[in-house]
Amino acid sequence: MSVRSVLVLMIAVISCGCATKPSIVDPCADFNRGMRITANREWPAAVGEAERLVTKMRTESISISREGPAVYQSLRDDYDAVLSPAIANAGACYDGSLFNSIVARMDERVSKVDRSVSSDIPAWEDRVAKREARSVALEAAPDALKRYSIGEVEIEILEIQASGNTRIVLRVTNQSEGKIVRPVTGAFYGFDADSPEIGGVMATGFTLYDDFDNRFGLKDAKPKIVRKDEGGLYPGVSMQFELRFGGRPVESSSSVRLVIDRATFGYPEPFTITLPRELFLP
Repeated sequence: MSVRSVLVLMIAVISCGCATKPSIVDPCADFNRGMRITANREWPAAVGEAERLVTKMRTESISISREGPAVYQSLRDDYDAVLSPAIANAGACYDGSLFNSIVARMDERVSKVDRSVSSDIPAWEDRVAKREARSVALEAAPDALKRYSIGEVEIEILEIQASGNTRIVLRVTNQSEGKIVRPVTGAFYGFDADSPEIGGVMATGFTLYDDFDNRFGLKDAKPKIVRKDEGGLYPGVSMQFELRFGGRPVESSSSVRLVIDRATFGYPEPFTITLPRELFLP
């Protein structure tokens, strides 16, 4: 065979592809392509829901010391439940995929929130323990120390807390047959004709003393009712009032006096409730 013939034969072999290697099919090509298409895929919906849960977990973690970890843990479980099926559906294609990197970034954010929550749980547990101790002390007190009658109004002590300041929660019930009781727990201040925009509403109607005659002024009352025609209590109806006083009674006190102004519930004269200092727990 001539040299020319050999060259022609080689060119023919190359042209027909007889010398090429077989192509390798990527089994994850469709999956990875789907990563970039947001429609008709399970994973985008899972990621969107997981992102929403991460945001909500961060919000819940801010109030963990007040509300406790139960709500946060529920969200945490939902987060895992949303992503687990999508990850399982990805199978062997999950490793090294865009989906993997997205989940890794979210997991990192969740881990940071987890650490924040873990550090806040002791504070929450401490608050719960103190709240339970206050509740036990108040429940153990005789009824005569928790319920008082001022004319046709019954006042029940629901909660007492004394840490930095003092907080007292009352339930007030109108026990009359036909009279509407109109509480007044606030007053306007600072308004006059020359400066009509300067002023506000201050809490009034209650003052706290320990038995050393230390006075603790009322800082806030909820609700603040400033007019006799507002907040009327009809017969048989109750209303809660939350009172906050500046400071707390000294620990060496044996008793604490809550003085209620005569105008507060329409009683002819100021009314005093005397409570043992032991009820004023942090």
